[in-house]
Amino acid sequence: MHDPAAAVSGLAGVRAALAPLLVAALLLGAGDAALSRRRLRGERRLVGAALAGLLLLHALLTVEQIAGVRWSMASILVPLVGWAVAGGWFARRRRGPPIEALDERARGGVAAWGDLIALAVVLVFAGLAWTRWISTPDFAYHWGLKAHRYAIVGGIDYRYLGRPWNWPLHPDYPSLWPELMASVALVAGAWHEPSLLATTPLLVGALLLVAVRGALRAAPLPPWAAAAALGTVALASAAFGIGYVMAGAADWLPALALTAAVGALLTPAGAGDVEIGLSAAVAAASKIEGIPLGAFLVLVQLARHARARRRPRIGGLLALVLPPALVVAHWAASVHRHHLFQADNAAAPDLHRLVAAAPALWQSMMLPAWHAFPLLLLLLPLLFVVPRLRPVATVLALQLAFYLSTYVLTPVDPAVLAINSFPRLVLQVLPATMTALAIAAFGTTARTPTDGPPRS
Repeated sequence: MHDPAAAVSGLAGVRAALAPLLVAALLLGAGDAALSRRRLRGERRLVGAALAGLLLLHALLTVEQIAGVRWSMASILVPLVGWAVAGGWFARRRRGPPIEALDERARGGVAAWGDLIALAVVLVFAGLAWTRWISTPDFAYHWGLKAHRYAIVGGIDYRYLGRPWNWPLHPDYPSLWPELMASVALVAGAWHEPSLLATTPLLVGALLLVAVRGALRAAPLPPWAAAAALGTVALASAAFGIGYVMAGAADWLPALALTAAVGALLTPAGAGDVEIGLSAAVAAASKIEGIPLGAFLVLVQLARHARARRRPRIGGLLALVLPPALVVAHWAASVHRHHLFQADNAAAPDLHRLVAAAPALWQSMMLPAWHAFPLLLLLLPLLFVVPRLRPVATVLALQLAFYLSTYVLTPVDPAVLAINSFPRLVLQVLPATMTALAIAAFGTTARTPTDGPPRS
């Protein structure tokens, strides 16, 4: 790695600028190869490939860490390229019956103007992220410091994280986000902050143009309603991302994972197991509050299987449970082995803390950067009225309840904690909530199965 203060120019600058795009393309290719036999189409295939690629990167770096292999450009690129090429070759030779088909007749469309709004939002966000004007303080004082350290030493430096003075780095947090940024830095050959921050608009693009768009099309909605919903979610997310300076923040990862699960939860119980398992695993690998989110997704999907009164396929059940279980098991083992758990994470419950946090929670929802969009969370009970949206509503309600429980259990000033954390926590659930509300308001039920047997 070069000196992070050194200027990056010429060919090195071009390489640094292209690094996030190259990493994103390789992750999509590797993820698509991993899901090649599922024969998914459209946005479901893209979002599945994105989640699978992120999970493959996390698994690759974890295995290399355990094996003592130093992270480098070669140790990242060679396995990903090999996986993508080999997976694509085997997929072409092995053309068995589709494991999970999608009824295209049950899909709606999105008017072009909705796509244009979302694309414009992503491009504006990308331009501002590149300038570093909207970089989150956590990029400088938390996630970026971890990523820089990992890129320099070629792996997760647990001794560094375990130093008592490094508690502000949240050493017990899952590591997917700094791993992704470290990978971009290693491919770039330099610590180039604009390139690292450019990874965020790629996630924003996946959130809006793939996850939200796919859920709206699968509902389906009339094209004009889907376009209006997509544009509204895009503008609300970007307004907060820009106004609250969220480039470089990890919160886009659980937001992407949860929103991707909305579309999967609209499918028959057995049809979305792989996608929900991937969403749960990526959520658990991204932030500490993503661990309960992953658990809620898995439990709700298992409840859907039980309600359908049929035994799930063993392969689907393993795909649902195994990825998040492995992610959480490795995280818990690492935190325990290296004594990283922070004492101020939990204490005896005290409901008075929630009362003290209430004004700060309201203030967080009414921040100018949010333009009052979080008030839509108050409409969450309406989602339970629509039968096919009850699984989505249950996950959202459980996750919001978990957020509130943190203010009851965390032994710090609840008002300070709420005003500093709740605006970002809202970002994790609001895109999915807005998408579900649009489906409740404008979605049609014709030819849209819920918990019946999967189609083949």
